[in-house]
Amino acid sequence: MENYLPPINGRPVTLPTGATFFVVPGTFAEADEVLSAFLACIQGTSATFDDENSLKVFIKGIISHAFVNPRLKSAIWVCMGKCLYRPAGKEGALSVSQKLFDEVAYREDVMDAIYECAKENIEPFSKGLYAMSSRLLGTITSTLKSA
Repeated sequence: MENYLPPINGRPVTLPTGATFFVVPGTFAEADEVLSAFLACIQGTSATFDDENSLKVFIKGIISHAFVNPRLKSAIWVCMGKCLYRPAGKEGALSVSQKLFDEVAYREDVMDAIYECAKENIEPFSKGLYAMSSRLLGTITSTLKSA
């Protein structure tokens, strides 16, 4: 059942069980699909971060939407297939697929692994998205002031 592979280049993350998850980014097209699916998933959500509780409610909402969205789940699992999982106390690493988590002992790690994989694939787009939204907001503000 277990297919042990040597660790490859990847960002190592220690998961709750003590396993090491080697996070490897997907291709541009794969990462772009994760980003697009994530943005579609959170489209229409809004929040004011007046206090810590409102931030927690917003984050819980995103998580609940994300983990039930078939498009996002599919996109993340494509990228997860590039990652590796080394159970605590074992040598080598296992290729990651949903089948890996048929092993009940590994299920405690699945949400953290999915989060790390999604972050790895979305984060490189973040600065560009923020810069673009800031420029657009500046343009709109300037246009409204001059109207």
